[in-house]
Amino acid sequence: MNDFRTKLLQATRETAPTRSPWDDVLADFVAVLNERYADALRAYLLGSAASGAVDLMLAPLGWRSQRTTLLTLAFDETGAPTLDERRRAFTTPDAFQQYLIDLVRTPTFHQAVESMRKLATQPVTGVLHGNDLRARRPSTDILVTISPEEQRKLVDASEAKPRRRIDALHAALEGPSPAGQGTYAKGASLRWLVAGGYGLELDPEGGHEPDGERAVLLRGTPVDPTLLD
Repeated sequence: MNDFRTKLLQATRETAPTRSPWDDVLADFVAVLNERYADALRAYLLGSAASGAVDLMLAPLGWRSQRTTLLTLAFDETGAPTLDERRRAFTTPDAFQQYLIDLVRTPTFHQAVESMRKLATQPVTGVLHGNDLRARRPSTDILVTISPEEQRKLVDASEAKPRRRIDALHAALEGPSPAGQGTYAKGASLRWLVAGGYGLELDPEGGHEPDGERAVLLRGTPVDPTLLD
């Protein structure tokens, strides 16, 4: 039995997938962007070298719904990446690293960061509703405004590993719009807040309550942001 266990452990080590050096470069790049521009944006990856394609996304802080694609990479049979429609190929990780270094030095990149930084300081319009997470019903949806500070609270809780529940999130109530959005009432059957591409599943009991005359206090658990992409 001990001999079988030894052989089995050896077999699992031999077949374990190895991490691509390209994935390491991309992970480092994303980490640096999120550290350096923490007040302006969030960077994240969709896909991996092993899957054959990677999109490197940027979103203004608190506005994941306004994300843009910074890079699209396709990986050939050798595992080397090719850059989007220009078909620029990188033969070594060092060459790819230098390309990314040059990219963040460009005026275009700095202008994009500044635009995101400005948007990150703006209030976010959100929706309270009782339907499925992605379902919208203009006749009953309730519009709210989330301040940048409160939106940051939602962002941080959503991105934590594991995600953290929120015991107090303040939102300003808006009046019904021309589309017929509903009006808030204490005790209404509400299940979700969706704002800026982030979501909060409200507690079944006590998930919302009036917070003064024109505001509401929310409690609940953040949802995986990718469910709203």
